[in-house]
Order: sequence, then structure tokens, then C-alpha cells
Amino acid sequence: MRVLRERQFCRGPGVGSLRESAAIAIDQRAERARRMTAGAEGARAAARSHRRLRALLVAYRGRATRVRDTASRSAAIPQR
Repeated sequence: MRVLRERQFCRGPGVGSLRESAAIAIDQRAERARRMTAGAEGARAAARSHRRLRALLVAYRGRATRVRDTASRSAAIPQR
């Protein structure tokens, strides 16, 4: 899903370069291969760890932006 979201960002006019989209495609292919080779348990564990990392990142970003005032926070949200 992350890869799809990144690709949507790249599709915009003049946003992502060709190299970026190629890297994303390669990443997607590697991800698919990894998912195929890994057992169901491995995939589940990977998804769980990814989710945990994601939550940590969101919490950290929220804390980091909350330290500053709300004006800079609204400016700091679309970082991609």
C-alpha cells in the first residue's frame, strides 16, 4: 500500500522523476518476491513490525511538530 501511495505522489505533473518511479517499481517487485518466498507467518510478522514502526513514526512526528507552534505544524505536515 505504501508503494501505491508513493506512486500516486509520483504521478503528478513534474513531481516524481523517472528514476524515482523505476526505484519504486523495483522496490515493489522485490516486496512481492519477498512476500512469495516468506511463509504466511513471516509475512504476518513483517506486517506487524511495519505497523508498529508506522505507529511509532506517526507518534514521533506528532510530538516533534507539537513542540513547535501550530502555524509551523500545518506547514510541516505535507513532508513527502
